[in-house]
Order: sequence, then structure tokens, then C-alpha cells
Amino acid sequence: VLNKWDLVKPRRGQKQSGKELIEETRSMIFFLNYAPVLITSASTGENVDRLFALIQKLQRAAQKRVGTGVLNRLLRQAFEANPPPLVKGHRLKLFYVTQPRNGGLHSAEESLEKASPSEKPRGYLTPQEFVLFVNDPRLMTETYRRYLEARIRDAEPYPGLPIILALRARARDVGRR
Repeated sequence: VLNKWDLVKPRRGQKQSGKELIEETRSMIFFLNYAPVLITSASTGENVDRLFALIQKLQRAAQKRVGTGVLNRLLRQAFEANPPPLVKGHRLKLFYVTQPRNGGLHSAEESLEKASPSEKPRGYLTPQEFVLFVNDPRLMTETYRRYLEARIRDAEPYPGLPIILALRARARDVGRR
């Protein structure tokens, strides 16, 4: 939210100034390209109604899930279209992917999940987590992680919410040696 818009001196083409400000902000926080940008003024109330509409949109997005079957087909297609790079002579292999119902995060988010409704901050949004079962998590490069995140966002944008890809090595059969 870009506040204090009322302090910008009005001039011709003010909408263009707003667009320029949004573009400049997006270039400075390029790593948050999934986050919506809104210009407001708390003093005058300009776009405050849009802010609350945006919050509701983000809350609805936080509740969306991608079905396991759809998710597995989506990422398998992504792996086929653009295979992961070789890392020390080995390539990342995807066995299975899922999206935990509770977000699956094991930190502050987990304690908030367990909190009673009165203890939770109002409107709290958790990142979307996807668990990928792979041959070796160390084979995931940051570039390939961003590629997979982009493919997930193609299916479900999750505006304003970070996507976390948690990688786990496939468990070996206990009885086999």
C-alpha cells in the first residue's frame, strides 16, 4: 500500500504519475511481483474502500487449494517442458507433490493455526506451501524453484501470498538394504 497520495502535488496527468509510482515501486520490490500495489490516502480516504476489497480478495485466495491430481500433472508437465539442470552430474526428480491443508508451515504460522479464533490476528494470511517429494532436495536450484513457483501461479495466482516449496527426500523402504 502506497499511502500519503494526498501529499503529491496535483498536476496534469496525475493518473500517469500514479502509474509511474507503481512501476517504480514494482521495480524496487521486483521479488514481490505477486503482490498487488494500491495507492491510497488515509487522510482523504482515497482508495481506502479498495484496500478493504483487496484484503477480502487476498483472504479468499488464501483459502484456495490446488487439487493433488491437478498439482502433480501440472508440475510433471513443467518438468517435461523444462527439465531441471544437472547439479554435480545429477538431476532433480519429482515423485509426488501435495499442498498441505493447514499450510504445513512449522513456525509462527503453525502456532497461529492452533490458536483459538480470539487469539489470531484478524485477517491473518499464511503463505501457500507445497511439499515436493524428490530424489535429493539439494539438487533444486533457485532458478528452477522460481520456475516451478511461476507454473503454480499460472494455475492459481495466489495474489499477495508467498508460495513456499518445501522439498523432502522420498523415504527409503525400511526393510530394504
